[in-house]
Amino acid sequence: MLVCYDVWDRLKGDDDLGYYYPAFTTVAQVREFLQKVQLGANTASGSADVCEAVVDLSRAREGWHVSLCEEPSAWLARMNGMH
Repeated sequence: MLVCYDVWDRLKGDDDLGYYYPAFTTVAQVREFLQKVQLGANTASGSADVCEAVVDLSRAREGWHVSLCEEPSAWLARMNGMH
């Protein structure tokens, strides 16, 4: 699951700050989605949505822990070459 927000919703001041949480089943799907968004933080010139975190729900059965969350660019670097 990803933790993302819509830049335009956030600028409009939506109650949920534009957050949404897309979920995927494969590394390739996550990688493809991350190519379309800003990673980590919104840049002044960026209008694409922002992904703040990758959450590995496959490990959530072990209990919730901050280690399930990873910064998107770190996740991409770790997953480089995996299918």
